[in-house]
Amino acid sequence: MEKYYDVASKWWADKLRSVSPGNFNNGDSSSTGGMAMILATILAEDSKPSNEAIDLFEEKLAATIKKDVEKRGSMTLSVDYNPDWVLSGIAQEAGVSTSGFPWKTTMWIEGEKVSVSAGYGAPIENIFP
Repeated sequence: MEKYYDVASKWWADKLRSVSPGNFNNGDSSSTGGMAMILATILAEDSKPSNEAIDLFEEKLAATIKKDVEKRGSMTLSVDYNPDWVLSGIAQEAGVSTSGFPWKTTMWIEGEKVSVSAGYGAPIENIFP
């Protein structure tokens, strides 16, 4: 049976596993914005972590989410252009570059409900339950 913290951590890990220009949409539809997306994608692909490192990141993130939500009842994880302190700290522990995290993305975990807005102006999507 899937648990909310496993679904949430897998969502982030899957973003790191499949780098695409769509991960780096900052809302700038000009050629400058397009170039930023291309350059960010190249950087993320060049520094893509091993599957083992991503698996370790996923495992550590699930444990952190479980612990924090049990303690506080909710948690928010976010990326503007760089991941927040929770995501970046776990990435560092796991040996994962922070360049592959999707820009302008926020995840809300409230009890066992997990919602995500993945990208600039993206709608909020419930991913669990």
